[in-house]
Amino acid sequence: MVSISTSYGGGQLTSNGYADMYPQTTNGKIVWWGNDPSDGGDRDIYLINPWVAGLTPMKISTNPFDDEMPEIDDDGIITWMGSDGNDFEIWWADGNLATPSQSPPQHQITFNSGTYPSDIAPQIDDGIIVWMSGGGNYWNIYWYDTGTAPGHTVTGPNALTIANDHRYPQIDDGKIVWAGYQWGIPGYRIWLYDINSPGMQPISPPTAPYGDAPQIDNGKIAWQ
Repeated sequence: MVSISTSYGGGQLTSNGYADMYPQTTNGKIVWWGNDPSDGGDRDIYLINPWVAGLTPMKISTNPFDDEMPEIDDDGIITWMGSDGNDFEIWWADGNLATPSQSPPQHQITFNSGTYPSDIAPQIDDGIIVWMSGGGNYWNIYWYDTGTAPGHTVTGPNALTIANDHRYPQIDDGKIVWAGYQWGIPGYRIWLYDINSPGMQPISPPTAPYGDAPQIDNGKIAWQ
């Protein structure tokens, strides 16, 4: 058994005999994925919002297949990767609409058929979701605006890259960073795209071509 614990009163939040994993938190809200024995034992997304239901877990996803890797932004918008029985697709929901007895409406962003491409590793900030789509050694970066933030409208999905190999995007304040391979240049470089001022540019120099795992916060980018 794997359970979720928190510093809220030093407490353990889940204890159900099943695996509860990959917790993420912002503004006091916590999301994770856990096995649901009442729904065939598949993995679903859960939320604790202490301002709505105290420490009572609320079920977010009702997909009959596995839902994993949730992320939540400061406004309570949740994204995750959910299986359609063949591959993974990208979903989102407004966690503010969840109650202990009612899951919020769920929105599927991608609808790829078969097992390729698969859409995984979503990240979210200010209602904008980024993820990687593909398989094997070929992945590309996409973004989608849920339109939930003030002044935003629904936009996408939008492809940032369409060739080579680009992985594990992160987003902050409309700026997207990722590690990407470009034909003719050895290794992976760190790339930046600003939604508010479109244009893709490399951040890491060609003399240091093996950048990976970028992170961004308040306009500052770090990578290994």
